[in-house]
Amino acid sequence: STSVLAAALLFRGLITFGLLRIRFPRWAASVVAVVYLGYFGYDEFAEGLPSIERLIPASLQMLLFFTALKLLIVSRRRDYFYLGLLAFLHMLMASLFVGSVLYLGLLFLFIILAILTYTSFEISRGCESGAPIAEDIGALNSRQLGRRLAVLAGVLTVAILTLSAGLFVIFPRTLGISSLQALQGDFRIGFADEINLGATGTLALDDSPVMHIESMNGADLDGLRWRGVGLSHFDGVRWSAPLGKSVALSPETGVTPLIGERRRAPQGREIDYAVTMQPLQVKALFLAGQTESIELPTRSFRGIRVNETDSLLIDSGGLQPLWYSAKGWVSDRDSFKPAPVVELFSRKFQNTYLQLPPVDPRIPRLAWQIAGPHRLPLDKAKAMEEYLLRQYSYSRELPQQKVDDPLAHFLFERREGHCEYFASAMAVMLRSQGIPARIAAGFYGGIYNPLTGRQVIRGSDAHSWVEAYINRYGWMIFDPTPLVPGFASGWMSYWLILDAIESSWTSWVLDYDVNHQLALAQVVQTTTRDAAWNLISFSASVAEFLQKLEGLFVGLPVEPDNVPWVLLMILISSSILLWLSWVWLRPSLILWRKGRRLQSGKGETSDCSYLYAKALAVLQRQGFRRENWQTAEEFARSIDSALLRGRWEEITLSYNAARFGADAEAARRLPGLVAALQRLP
Repeated sequence: STSVLAAALLFRGLITFGLLRIRFPRWAASVVAVVYLGYFGYDEFAEGLPSIERLIPASLQMLLFFTALKLLIVSRRRDYFYLGLLAFLHMLMASLFVGSVLYLGLLFLFIILAILTYTSFEISRGCESGAPIAEDIGALNSRQLGRRLAVLAGVLTVAILTLSAGLFVIFPRTLGISSLQALQGDFRIGFADEINLGATGTLALDDSPVMHIESMNGADLDGLRWRGVGLSHFDGVRWSAPLGKSVALSPETGVTPLIGERRRAPQGREIDYAVTMQPLQVKALFLAGQTESIELPTRSFRGIRVNETDSLLIDSGGLQPLWYSAKGWVSDRDSFKPAPVVELFSRKFQNTYLQLPPVDPRIPRLAWQIAGPHRLPLDKAKAMEEYLLRQYSYSRELPQQKVDDPLAHFLFERREGHCEYFASAMAVMLRSQGIPARIAAGFYGGIYNPLTGRQVIRGSDAHSWVEAYINRYGWMIFDPTPLVPGFASGWMSYWLILDAIESSWTSWVLDYDVNHQLALAQVVQTTTRDAAWNLISFSASVAEFLQKLEGLFVGLPVEPDNVPWVLLMILISSSILLWLSWVWLRPSLILWRKGRRLQSGKGETSDCSYLYAKALAVLQRQGFRRENWQTAEEFARSIDSALLRGRWEEITLSYNAARFGADAEAARRLPGLVAALQRLP
C-alpha cells in the first residue's frame, strides 16, 4: 500500500510540474473505490467479525489506498480539503504504530503545515470570491505575507499543543497509549527462547533500549545478569526450552511471594527494583539474582507461570510494554565452599539436565583434562569457567562458512566466538562430567543513566551464561565468556540524553494512566501546600518589615493576615497601570518603529500606509474628515487652514511617491512630515 501511495505522489508531482499531461476520470475512480470497498468488506467480514489486531492494519491499508486514489483525481478545492482530512487520519493512525518521541516532532510539523495550508486556503478563497481586503493586508508582498503566516502558525501551534497537553493530563483514563500501540505486533530486538550455533557472517547488534530498571532501595544494579529463559535441550546445534507444562504460581492479583530457589548464600545483598520493558517476542520476565517476590499490574496480566527451567512467564493480553517490580537476593559466589555432599537426582531430572547428543569425542576428553585434578562438582565447574576465560577470546565475527559441528569447530579450530559458544561449550563439558547444567539467556550489565536514575538495558546487552547444579547449593551461575568491548564513549553523553527523552516520553505519555494521574495530582497538592506555607512565611516577613516603616502606612493595620491582600492590591494596581501605559504608548511605539524603518531605507509599503492613516487621524481631530468619495486633491481643497493644507499636500506627494513610485527619498521624508503635522496646534 505504501508503494501505491508513493506512485500516486510521483504521478501527481509530474502533473503539477507539467511533465505529464493526463487526467484520471472521476467516474473510473468511483468505480475503483466501490470495488475496493466491496473487496474489503468481503475479505474482513466473510468469516465473522475480525479481531482488532487484524482490523487496524486492514483499515490502514484502506486509508492509504483512498489517499492514493484521491491524489490521482485532485483538481477541485473540495478535493484538497478531503486530502487534508486524510492526512489528519494518517497522523492518528501513526500514533498507534510510532511510539518514539519522534512522533511529537512530526506532530508539531504537521500542525504548522496544516495551519499554513488552511490559512492560505482561506486567503485564496477570499480573493476568488471578490471580498474586500484591508489596505494594510493588500499592501503586503509575498515575503511579508509569508512571515506573518509563519508567526501565526507558530503561535497557534504552541497554543494547540499547550491546550492538548493540559487536556491530556487531566482527562480521565484507565490504560496508557502503549496498550493501543501493542496492536501493531512489532517485535523489538533480538531476544528469542532458543540458541542456534553455526550461523555465518557478523553478529549484528542493536543498541535500542529494551528495559529501564530503577533501583527502589538504592542498590547498585550494574553488572547484574537479568535472566529470562532457561534452555535445557541440546541437539548438537540448537538449545531450546523444554516443552513441558508450566505451573501457575499465583492468582491474578497482588504480589507473588518467594519464587525461585530458596537456598541463599551466606553472603550477598538485597535488591529491590522496578522494570519497564519494551515488547519482546518472548513473554518472559527478566529477573536478577534469586527472586523472592514479584508484583505485576493486574489489569495487564492474568498471572505468572513457571516452567521446568525456572523461567517466569506471563500471560499478557498483547505485545505492550511490561511493568513489574521484584525483590531478590544477589549471592556472593565466593561464599560458596565445596562440600562433599551427595544428592540423588530423579530420572526425569537426569534426562533433562544431563542429556547430550552425539558429540565430538575430543570435547569429553577436554572436559576430563580440565576437571581431572578436581573431585568436587563446584571445583570442576570453576576450573572449566577459568579455562574458557583464559584460553579463548571473544569475537562478534561468525564463521564465514557452515561447519558440520560448530561447537567442536569453536573449541579446537577457531578458538573465538560470542557468548553462545562459550556457554554451550561449558554446559556440554559439565554434562559430560555428570554435572547437571543448562543455559540461561537474558541480558547482562547495561548502562546507568544519571539523567533518569535508571539502568538501561540495550538489545546489544543480550547474553547467555551457564547454570550448573551444585550439590548443597542448587543452581549456580557460571559465566565463561570474556569481557565484551564496551560502548563507544564518544557518543555516550548524546545517547544518554536521547534515552532520557525517550524514557520520559514513554513514562509520561505512552504509559500515562490513572496511576500517573494520581501521582501527578499528589505532586501538585504537595507543591501547592508548600507554596501556601511559603506565602504565609513571606507575609509575616513583609508585615514585620512594614511595621518598621512608621508613618508609611498610616491607618492601615499591617498584620500578617492582611499582607496577602495588600500584595494582591499592589499587583492588580500595577497590572492596570502597565496595561494603560501599554495602550497609551503602543500607537506611538508603532509609529516610531515604522518611521525608523522608512528613514533607514528598510521600510515597507504597509509602513507608508500606516503613516498616511495617522496623518488622516490628526486632521480628523482638527475637524477635517475625509469622506470615502473624496480624492486626495478634493480633500486638500476642503481644508480651510493654509498651514494644515500645505502640510497635507506635502504628505500626500511623499506618500504617493514612496508607495507607488518606490521613491526612497520620499519614504525617508514621510515620517518627519507626519511628526511635524502632529506638532501643529
